[in-house]
Amino acid sequence: SSSSSSSSSSSTRLALRSRGGAKTALRMSDEYLSRKQRTKMKKQQKQELQKEQQEKRLQADVLLDEIFDEIESKDRDLSRVTNAINKISDLCMKESIVRTIPGDWKLTFVNRADPIHDIGTGLGKLPGTSILDMFVTCDKSGKVKLQEICRVVGPFPNIKNELQGTWEYKSASSGFKDGVSSTDKLVFSYDLFIDGRDKVTTAETGFKVRSVDINLRYIDQDVMIMTLGEGLDNQLVWEREDNMNKEIGKLLRKDLTKEDVAGAAPVNPIVAIAELAKRSDKKKPWEFWK
Repeated sequence: SSSSSSSSSSSTRLALRSRGGAKTALRMSDEYLSRKQRTKMKKQQKQELQKEQQEKRLQADVLLDEIFDEIESKDRDLSRVTNAINKISDLCMKESIVRTIPGDWKLTFVNRADPIHDIGTGLGKLPGTSILDMFVTCDKSGKVKLQEICRVVGPFPNIKNELQGTWEYKSASSGFKDGVSSTDKLVFSYDLFIDGRDKVTTAETGFKVRSVDINLRYIDQDVMIMTLGEGLDNQLVWEREDNMNKEIGKLLRKDLTKEDVAGAAPVNPIVAIAELAKRSDKKKPWEFWK
């Protein structure tokens, strides 16, 4: 009968599936695909995904070139930077964000002073104080350390302020792989402060614990682009830094009294400080208004 035939057919399919081997088959779109066919299909899908990702990387490279061309230009057009950042947000490979964040990063560009103070200590707003450089380190365990090098007017050395805490990437749109959503946030939570005198202040000793919500617009192995607040008004562009401790050491002039390789006399600190005090013709990215 029809019922018996259907039962027999089901039993045969079940037996084939349970035995495995080349005859194993699954039903898709009213057709049976063998294991060989399914493997071929998966391979094609993987190749298509890789091709799509490669195209995105090429598009992102073009936009990054545009961003850095403007950053390095003497006559910066900040509207072009903003436009490129808006476009590159759609090319961020969301599935790789969390594993790409860890590492050392150096601030390359901000479009205004506010985001430096908002993400850092805010001490650069004090009269006679300016931020020379800023570095952030995110480790795989979820800890974050932000270091800012400050210049104080007068015969004083540069100083380093440091914030420590945790970082977390919060995504409310895990189902979407293309680009980043406005609801996705990278959060820095600070609970410890070390000032230029190496004095440590914690929540227990008076430090006001705070968190910074960051819109991570784009990230790859070399570049990280953030904005703070709504829209694209507060931009921060970072580059991965492979020699952070050396760079910070130079900024703090820890090498002033070191002897050279040949064992000559130590560098004259007075001369070195005088050289340091000379204004450079090269503008810092956040001094675009000068």
